[in-house]
Amino acid sequence: MLPWLGYIVRPRTPDEIVGDVSLYEIRGQQRLDVFCEFLRRLGRTLGKRVLLSARAPTTTTRR
Repeated sequence: MLPWLGYIVRPRTPDEIVGDVSLYEIRGQQRLDVFCEFLRRLGRTLGKRVLLSARAPTTTTRR
């Protein structure tokens, strides 16, 4: 588990897992490496592809 990272992982199809992550929390190469290893282990353990998408902020700024 990565207590410093906000992420959601859920099944999408019988062969895929989809995740959402806050990329603002992945700062620095070390954290990126740890997160990538987490995704690799998750996929290998479950024998499934792991897809990841970053969500843009849903708030809009008016000028």
